[in-house]
Amino acid sequence: MAIVEVNEVLLLRIARELSMEIMQLPDILTKLGVNNEQWEQIKELPRFQYLLNEMMLAWQAAQNTPERVKLKSAAMIEEALAEMHARVHDSREPLAAKTEMLKLISRLAGIGNERIEGQVSEKFTLHINIGDGGTHKIGTVTSKVIEHQP
Repeated sequence: MAIVEVNEVLLLRIARELSMEIMQLPDILTKLGVNNEQWEQIKELPRFQYLLNEMMLAWQAAQNTPERVKLKSAAMIEEALAEMHARVHDSREPLAAKTEMLKLISRLAGIGNERIEGQVSEKFTLHINIGDGGTHKIGTVTSKVIEHQP
């Protein structure tokens, strides 16, 4: 069996992916371009075992819970996108379900999320201080009106 050339970055990436438990080992190895022979050698390296242990401790730490939930949720959504694509284009799928999926996909893509901000009415206030110590206030409120024909 030939010795495989590994680097620290590869070891870290494998350890990180394994500690996150989002993907299965064969998928991780394929993603990172590692074959079974290489994996058999890597998993026995003391440096890899140390990195994997450290990554697992860090990933499972209580303070990391929000990040774990965020990453696992994102991975779940990413995996569901293929099914959503198929169902949106399936003529047998109810229109209401397609609409809801498209709303979700649009929100994830950041399409149509622009906020329209403004006030319902504009207010103008003028304060006039007169030498006698009194304050006089003059104010007016105007509303924007959109006129239309029925």
